[in-house]
Amino acid sequence: VCKIVHAFEPIENTYTLLTDNMKINKCDNVVLHNVACGEKVKNVKVKWISANNPGGTGLEGGTLTKDRNIDEKFVVSVIPLDSIKFDKLDYIGHI
Repeated sequence: VCKIVHAFEPIENTYTLLTDNMKINKCDNVVLHNVACGEKVKNVKVKWISANNPGGTGLEGGTLTKDRNIDEKFVVSVIPLDSIKFDKLDYIGHI
């Protein structure tokens, strides 16, 4: 059991769904961040979103392959994980 979970979701629509899901399920130990994690603070253009996995997103300059380009030109904020002052950090997972 985790005391506090930090979740990062840079895509606004997915972030809204995540927020609603946390409220519905009464997950009051989850801190949501509407940003991506990266090496430095910056804004990055979203280059693609997977047609087969809506959670799969590629940012400009990334190395992952794409299965569908997106036409919209939108930008997400990126922060370094080190910029968050965690009291304690036991596990970092990726979904």
